[in-house]
Amino acid sequence: QGTFYDSLTTTHNCDSVYVLELTMSPAYSFVTYDTICEGALYHWQGQSYTLPGTYYDSLSTINGCDSLFVLNLFVNDLPLVSLMGLDTFYCLNHGVSIISGVPAGGTFSGQGVSGHEFNSTVAGIGTWPIVYTYTDSNGCTNSDTVWVEVDDCVNTMHHKSLGINLFPNPNDGSFTIEIDEDSKITLINAMGTVLYEAILNKGSHLLDFPNVTSGVYLLKAEGRVMTKVLRVVVNK
Repeated sequence: QGTFYDSLTTTHNCDSVYVLELTMSPAYSFVTYDTICEGALYHWQGQSYTLPGTYYDSLSTINGCDSLFVLNLFVNDLPLVSLMGLDTFYCLNHGVSIISGVPAGGTFSGQGVSGHEFNSTVAGIGTWPIVYTYTDSNGCTNSDTVWVEVDDCVNTMHHKSLGINLFPNPNDGSFTIEIDEDSKITLINAMGTVLYEAILNKGSHLLDFPNVTSGVYLLKAEGRVMTKVLRVVVNK
């Protein structure tokens, strides 16, 4: 911008002077960096975004100059969360069961829940959702829910539950199960796909799944009368 001059001599030897007053209006650029959690909506410039990426928009000023807006959006994964230590069925008089969550540091909620305990007697007869909720260092929150049935167990079929123990948990895809009766064992991934199915005799069995990826899996044990489902957490 500035003042610029030029001159021209006419046929009568008179000078004509040309003066240009040039003003430059600024163009603006606005760059934003922001982060959301997986599944959240980010509202920017009249649009909503859920995926990571770089997004652009522009706006013309009153002087006709474009202002450029740039959004660099990052998306954090939700934490992998699992509620451990709960059966899917309890007799009313069973009392207290100690529950835990992975990762540690979350909160438990639901009928009959107090701190790290589930009390079937307090919960009462019915089917109850028990929830473990965890928020990670990025502020992203996820939860895991186990539905628990509590019965008065008047029917003698309910007086004995299937005994099964699984360790270590979490694990790297290799773990041991101990069952107190012959059972059909099924391993299912988060998409509902059956990865393993076998009839195992009463006792201890080492199960090894070297090709599974990190995640939460369901191990279903079906005995003569009762069925029990455990969550298997794989960390690699």
